[in-house]
Amino acid sequence: VDEIAPPAKQSYLLPGLHVDEIAPPAMAPPKQSYLDRARAASLLQARTRGRQARARGRKARGPRHSSWSDPLGQWNNGHAVWEWRRATGRRSSSSSDAVSSACFPSPIDLRPRPTPRNACAIALLGLPLLLLALVAFPWLVAAALLGYAYLRLPRLLGWAVSQAVTRFGLFGYPLTLGAIHLSPWLELRPARLHLRLCVEDFSLSNPPSLDCPHRHFVSAGALDFLLTIDLRWLRELLRTGRLQPVPVHFEQTRVQRVKLFFELYQGQLNINALTREIAEREVRAALASRARSCCRRQPAP
Repeated sequence: VDEIAPPAKQSYLLPGLHVDEIAPPAMAPPKQSYLDRARAASLLQARTRGRQARARGRKARGPRHSSWSDPLGQWNNGHAVWEWRRATGRRSSSSSDAVSSACFPSPIDLRPRPTPRNACAIALLGLPLLLLALVAFPWLVAAALLGYAYLRLPRLLGWAVSQAVTRFGLFGYPLTLGAIHLSPWLELRPARLHLRLCVEDFSLSNPPSLDCPHRHFVSAGALDFLLTIDLRWLRELLRTGRLQPVPVHFEQTRVQRVKLFFELYQGQLNINALTREIAEREVRAALASRARSCCRRQPAP
């Protein structure tokens, strides 16, 4: 059966022209969308960065066989050099950074970068529109500003409280509060004020004079408190004129994502340096206030 030849191809269109010789019509390739082009550009950029990072890592690691001789003069190859460096810890930080960048490449940022031309264009286009809105719709601009201030109120309140506590409570020692959310409600019988207080991104810095590896001594992602304040002291204050102790009850306390660093740096423990520095700042502030009061009391010559 294998020796039987297949039938000859016959043409049903034109004499002397076979069917398989007819060329198919040329078709244009489909056009790529914007997302496809952006995805292809990002993939090409990621591959380029990966190759560059791997090249930096190979350059940082150096050649496989080195001509440097070890201190004992017994071996003269790359393995002995690596063992001696690993034993003594003598390895440059730049090489370790390059190796880490080669293993973990940085993510790609596809956001448009601001340029002076873009800033000038936005200013030229936005300033006339802002002036027109101020002249034609002042109430709309005021409502937009009030809405923005309301939305940014937790951040502004956190910044204000951070500055006040740092300056007056800790005498300049840095303390940071990212945002403060307040939710009060009133109960009439009995007269009590309930307050839910949520603080975001709380941090107390390490002593600036100690220069610790970690920036913060203690930090927390969120602090959530539920307070109840008894308002019967107002009745006593209005009736007798004497201020009574204000009872405050902490009904709920929740702390999330806490990080606490006890570090021994330059022969000092960071918590000891923290308490000492706060005490020194307090003493300096007290001496400065006393000196100012003495200067005011002295009569002018």
